[in-house]
Amino acid sequence: MREVVEYLEDRGVEHLVHFTPITNLGGIKKRGILPRNEIDGFPDIVFEALDEVRLDERTDMSCFSISFPNFLMMYRYRTKLWSREEDVALLFIPISVLSDLEYDQVVFCPSNAASRECRRTDPQDLLGLAAVEKLFVEEMTTRSGVVFSRQSEDLPDFLTTNPQAEIQIAATIPWEKVSFVVVNDYETKQSLLQSGIHRNVYAKWEVNNDSSLNVFKYPSYWRAWVDAAGDLHG
Repeated sequence: MREVVEYLEDRGVEHLVHFTPITNLGGIKKRGILPRNEIDGFPDIVFEALDEVRLDERTDMSCFSISFPNFLMMYRYRTKLWSREEDVALLFIPISVLSDLEYDQVVFCPSNAASRECRRTDPQDLLGLAAVEKLFVEEMTTRSGVVFSRQSEDLPDFLTTNPQAEIQIAATIPWEKVSFVVVNDYETKQSLLQSGIHRNVYAKWEVNNDSSLNVFKYPSYWRAWVDAAGDLHG
C-alpha cells in the first residue's frame, strides 16, 4: 500500500474523511470505526446506521472519502437527522493509515460504491494503485450525461473527479488514528470538547484553508455533479 499512499501524498491528499451521527462518537471512541458486520458483536456501544440497507453489499467494510466528504450523500442523511434535531460529525484520518493495511483490505471506487458501475466491476480491478488513479481521471460523465473535466473546472489535485468516489476499508480504524473531529456549530464543538471525546474538535472546516471548501457546503468545482443529482440545497 506504500505506493498508493505516495501517489495520494503527491497529489496533496492529507486525509480520509468519514461522517457519522454525533451519537455514534462514543462507541467509535471505544471500539474504533468498525465495519458494519462487526458492530453487533459489541453490545456495549451505541450505533445508528445512516443507511439501513447497504446497497453495495459490502458490510465487511467501512466507507471513507478522500480529502472532502461525500456531500451529496451527507446532505441526504443530514436531512433525516435534522428532523430529530441531530447532526453528523466528520472524522479526519491521516492518509498514512492506509500503510497499515493489506492490499486486499482497501477497495477504491471511482463513484458511489452502490452504483451499477462499481457493483459490476471485477473486485480485483478496485484494488491497488491502478484503481486509485481512476479516482482522479481527467474526465467523467455525470448521470445526466454531462462530461465533467478536471481541467475545465480547475479541480484541485487532492479532490476526486467524482465527489462520490469512495475508499472502503475491511478493517477497524482505531480512534487514536483520528486527527480531528469537525461539527457544524460552536455549541456542539464546545459540548464535545467538554465531554472529552477528542482533544481536537472544530466548528466547521475548510480543506487546505480554501474558503470554497467548507466541508458543510457543496463546492462550486463539482456543480455539474450537484445538478445531475437533482434537488440539493445544503
